[in-house]
Amino acid sequence: MRLPCRGFLGTLGAVRVRITLPQSETGTVLSVEPGITYLIGRKPDPLRLSLEKTGAPRGNQVKPVAIEAAGVSRNHVLLWLDAGSVVVHDLGSRNGSRLRVPRDGGARVEGAAEIVLDLAPVAGAQAPFEKIPDAEWSAGVPFAVAVKHSIEAWLQKQGMEKAVRIESVSDGARMTDERTLRLADGKTLLAGCDATEWAHWTAAWDVIRTFVHDQNARFAQEQGHGEVFVCASPAFRRAHEAVCRAAERGLPLVLLGPTGSGKDVLARCYHNHSAWRDKQFIALFCGPTPDEQQLSVEIFGARKGSYTSLAEDRVGAVESADGGTLFIDEIGDVPPGVQLMLLRFLDSGEYRRLGDRWEAGRHAGVHLVCATLKDLPAEVRRGAFREDLWNRINVVVVRVPPLKDRKDDVIEFLRQRRLDNGVALVEALGPGCLEIVLAHDWPGNFRDLNKFRLRLPQDAAAGTVSRSVCREALAGASPVEPRPAPMTGHSAAIDWQTITERASQAFVGTLADAAPVAWKSLADYSEKYLKPLVVAHACGVLDDEASTPEVMNSLNFSDVARRLGMADGQRAKKYLQDYFAIYRRP
Repeated sequence: MRLPCRGFLGTLGAVRVRITLPQSETGTVLSVEPGITYLIGRKPDPLRLSLEKTGAPRGNQVKPVAIEAAGVSRNHVLLWLDAGSVVVHDLGSRNGSRLRVPRDGGARVEGAAEIVLDLAPVAGAQAPFEKIPDAEWSAGVPFAVAVKHSIEAWLQKQGMEKAVRIESVSDGARMTDERTLRLADGKTLLAGCDATEWAHWTAAWDVIRTFVHDQNARFAQEQGHGEVFVCASPAFRRAHEAVCRAAERGLPLVLLGPTGSGKDVLARCYHNHSAWRDKQFIALFCGPTPDEQQLSVEIFGARKGSYTSLAEDRVGAVESADGGTLFIDEIGDVPPGVQLMLLRFLDSGEYRRLGDRWEAGRHAGVHLVCATLKDLPAEVRRGAFREDLWNRINVVVVRVPPLKDRKDDVIEFLRQRRLDNGVALVEALGPGCLEIVLAHDWPGNFRDLNKFRLRLPQDAAAGTVSRSVCREALAGASPVEPRPAPMTGHSAAIDWQTITERASQAFVGTLADAAPVAWKSLADYSEKYLKPLVVAHACGVLDDEASTPEVMNSLNFSDVARRLGMADGQRAKKYLQDYFAIYRRP
């Protein structure tokens, strides 16, 4: 704060005060005389002034002095003489006064013949402030605390660590409107100068306001995904933010990462954060298939009669996803012939169902998300994946880190999930268990983490899971006698005779006595009665009386489809739904 003194002043004389403003080079000169209290402001109003709180002499005349300038408050500052000294009292102005005057406090200028008083200084000569680095919140550092720490660190870098107060307070607290910001988690952040000593506080506050707005937007992106979504680690948060940016711009997306790391969740996030979120989201698993034609039918469809047992038109994934999002999982396993068909479709938007005449092209527009555990650039180099298709889809490539590098996500998962008795997993773990869990490599990522959850004693009280029980659950040996968990596959060989007889009995029971045998009936037998039994066997729930339809919430149908050689995990889920509806009806 500048406060130059020019000459000396007698105890009974006037003091000349020069008021400078950023918009004026000359400013305003005011002669401060004894017996007068000067009320300076943009539209000074003595009726809004409470002299008792300022310490100004009661017997003084109050003289308004109008300063028409942006940034000057209505009632900004008081000046008066007291025993030869100029008393300056800031009236809680919005932008402060450059005198190091405490807000709602006073200061004395001893023996000054002239003082210079700057009202509401702005950052005209200040170099532009650097952007505040993004906050990093996690399971151990809540959002509001992380935002607060980032602002404090930035202010300290500006040399303001002692002058600024930042608090996270409840909604009911009363604070000054000009220095409060609402946080996305419901908290309120307060930042203010204890003294008006920083000439560029207004510009700094603009930086803080922009920063909080950006962090609120980042936080909001992570909300509304349901319980399956875990985004506590900085590494996964960066991946999620990249996915959201791609969705906002409508760009094709490729997700590279190990199985079970959350690529399917990010694909759904892409759709949810897009402008076409009200359209279809179609997921297609393209793992190793026994037949290239089968996969092409899954993607592009087929006309009635184009192959044996197809009694009606088959709609493909691109047609179902028209206007929405098409998620192709494990695109690295797509055969070369289908890769070429995909390339032509992506270039022109034109495709053909199996059995269509060549001139009868169809059109669809989809927003493409691809995922694979393979290193596609390496696959391109060795000739296993088309280079032109890779160049067409790799507009935005996001690498999803494995769970072993996302310890905050492991903690958040344990915090969100609960045992059957309602106790959170993280609370059930005894001393030393959390360290054991965090040291685990999780080769199957979230699939292994979910198995660990299922293997823990479901009636464990808080803090009762021992380290030995924890290690056994991690190793795959359960310390209790649970029923076999789904998703581990079904090791027993399928009994085709029993399954076909059971399917035939259920099928025949639906036919009328005189029902003719039609070709379509054979397709119904296979689709509605035989395949549901095969899928139920693969899921390990066939004739398991303890299994209910709720078991589908814990199944990974992409794995089921992969083991059966199916092209679509959603179709496997549909067959299991049919199994419960047909064979397990009450």
